[in-house]
Amino acid sequence: MNILDEQINLKKDFPPHTFEEWKLVVESDLKGADFNKKLITKTYEEINLNPLYTEKDLPSDDFLNVLPGDVTTLRGSGITANSVMGWLVSQEIHEPLSEDFNSKLLHALQNGQNAISLVLDETSKAGLDADYGKVGQTGRDGVSISGLNSLKRALKGVNLEEFPLFVDCGASSLPFISILHTYLKTSENENEFIVGSVEADPIGFLALNGFLPLDIDKAYEHLAITTKFANKYYPGLKTTGVNTLNYVNSGATAVQELAFALAITVEYIQNLSNKGLLPEDTLSSIRYTMGTGINFFMEISKYRAFRVLFSKLNESYDLLDKNIKPMIHSVNSTLPYSKRDHHTNILRGTTQAFAAVVGGVDSLYVTPFDYVIGNNSELANRIARNTQTVLLSESHLNQVIDPAGGSYYVENLTAEIAKKSWDLFLEIEDKGGFTECLKSGFIQDSIESVLKNRIKDISTRKNQVVGVNFYANAKEAEPVKEQVDYEAVYQNRAGYLQKLRVSGSSEKHSEIIEILNHLDLSNPDLFDKFADLLEKGVTYGEIFSASRGSLKEQINIKPVIPFRPAVIFEELMLKSKSYEAKAGKKPGICLMNFGGIKQFKARADFSKGFFEPAGFEVTYNQGFSDTPSVVKAALDTDAEIFVICSTDDTYPEIVPAVFELLNDAKISKPVILAGFPKEQIEAHKKSGIFEFIFLGANLPEIANKLYDYLGVN
Repeated sequence: MNILDEQINLKKDFPPHTFEEWKLVVESDLKGADFNKKLITKTYEEINLNPLYTEKDLPSDDFLNVLPGDVTTLRGSGITANSVMGWLVSQEIHEPLSEDFNSKLLHALQNGQNAISLVLDETSKAGLDADYGKVGQTGRDGVSISGLNSLKRALKGVNLEEFPLFVDCGASSLPFISILHTYLKTSENENEFIVGSVEADPIGFLALNGFLPLDIDKAYEHLAITTKFANKYYPGLKTTGVNTLNYVNSGATAVQELAFALAITVEYIQNLSNKGLLPEDTLSSIRYTMGTGINFFMEISKYRAFRVLFSKLNESYDLLDKNIKPMIHSVNSTLPYSKRDHHTNILRGTTQAFAAVVGGVDSLYVTPFDYVIGNNSELANRIARNTQTVLLSESHLNQVIDPAGGSYYVENLTAEIAKKSWDLFLEIEDKGGFTECLKSGFIQDSIESVLKNRIKDISTRKNQVVGVNFYANAKEAEPVKEQVDYEAVYQNRAGYLQKLRVSGSSEKHSEIIEILNHLDLSNPDLFDKFADLLEKGVTYGEIFSASRGSLKEQINIKPVIPFRPAVIFEELMLKSKSYEAKAGKKPGICLMNFGGIKQFKARADFSKGFFEPAGFEVTYNQGFSDTPSVVKAALDTDAEIFVICSTDDTYPEIVPAVFELLNDAKISKPVILAGFPKEQIEAHKKSGIFEFIFLGANLPEIANKLYDYLGVN
């Protein structure tokens, strides 16, 4: 019987080994394969990820030796970070009508949500009243607010002293903050206790839409007016938004996102300085909305790096003593989401939310799993909200300050991201700033370059996406989209506004028109004047129109367009459905398995997994020892395509024999070879091989060639 020592000496029993010793063992196991190619991963940020990190990989002491709440805010914006209050559960509610928004908001606030996220619809963000928008625009992606009464309906029964309010206004927040000011004057809320943001992000609006509904200089004037007003009357409200979510949803890397955020911040500081705001006033007015991707450790490190970069920006403006901390709101990026097997999005969303919380964000929106389908189901919203509840109340992520702190990997990655982001930010500044880089196409081109690599990796299945290019269920029913009746939404809102416009006396209308025509934005009582007008029935769009003036210089750029790589595979599935509708069955592929199971199984399994995500039904047999038997078995099926599966050594004999038998039977169907024996390629092409499939083959390209052959557009 073994008797344990009275004392355990870990250092003696488990002597430490150096990285070099570990590497020698690994290189031996690799049996000659290149260590760097096999075990070092290059990210889209062009950062090399090592298989093992040690103390030697830690950044400098200046980077590391900081405490929570220190000037760099690396380990959290406050002394306790999120360990006392946690983060704000700030789920968006996508309902076009105020009354529907209100009912869902009240339900959410009773079931775990502790912040109000009110996103205006496309029409309102463009500065238009609901009836001046288009059908399909009014009520899309947000709530339609065109006046004081619609805001009252949206916030009915909500205590703004208890719950922070965050409003995304688009290009200008001046009309909405006027409505909110009027609402607060007539409500029981104590103004000084209102916290949150009523934010405008004209640069973000320009990037997403390709235009601005007002001159850029006028947009900065609006920002300056609302910021000065909020600082005086609502010091708890931020007024400037820096939204980088759309860049992430378009394919941008973590490094690009942070560099863009810095460049946009500097642009706001510079332009608002010209409008009378100090740099500290602008920095204090900003709320950052960032997109959280699926690369877990990259996203954790990204948020930590941004706080370091924000302090560096503070230092550049000599503001370190002002103790300005960034307010960061995270939204789960839809870049990795899929329409098919969409419940898998729950897992993606949980990973993203986990990373954002560990990274130390201040508020979080978990994108519901059916969002990319276009649905707004109660189940999906409940799961998204409860994901945060589980992270908070069961995983206790709010009980640890800087959970990733001290990790050799995360600390190293944080420093790498910070350095690369700062370098890219300086490059953007050298090119004239963010807006100039939008005009020149530098921003769009740099994002598209990354997106192409993302598409290539998902197409070649280097990047495995469950339910999309791996383990796809070809028999899964197409998800049903809940149709929003935008015509009814438009008629509802237009009808209400038309009644409002004709109500009251002609004298009242003449008085309102006179005031709007002679509006002075420098009037210190501007918002009280707006309040009087709003109580008389003035609308959101009328305030925006009167305050923006005439368009003098229209900026038109190539917009940054969000794109999900999974769409490529979703389109292949639609082609499969189209073929099935005509032929009465899915397009079929029969595997021609030669030899024993050891001879064909690896490539047969690969072939099945390769084609099923493209919508093909694969017939798998147990293999035959002779060519006539294999060909006969294939011809007995109704498959439109054949795939030869065996070894490179047997292909020179098998391939010509297969085509000889097919020609004798007068069968002309695409025959694909599983594998890519380089020395044999030309010979196999001459025999008639249609395509080759192998690790790294581009599935959408091959599948689309097959669908073209089948006559599916």
